[in-house]
Amino acid sequence: MSDDRPSIRADVLEQLIQSAPDRVRRRLDRDPAVAKTWTWKPTETGFTVAAGNETGSIESAPITKTDNVRCTCLLSPTCFHVLACVTTLDVGLAAPAESR
Repeated sequence: MSDDRPSIRADVLEQLIQSAPDRVRRRLDRDPAVAKTWTWKPTETGFTVAAGNETGSIESAPITKTDNVRCTCLLSPTCFHVLACVTTLDVGLAAPAESR
């Protein structure tokens, strides 16, 4: 992306996609770039995203866990708004496994 939006680790993106209900994924399939039309505002710790009557928040850069992304709707974090936002972000590599 050309702006300063955060990236998301591939494994976190996969978790969010897999946890979303089929109907949410189908809705996003109809308009995969919808989150690009929403209003993204930087905050001290990430971004807020105005999506109609709902507001999403991203609290990390890069996004390293599913808890870094939330929405004000009742289905968060498995909602359309979260899924639409994270699927528009650049995907980074997962951090190497820690030594035990």
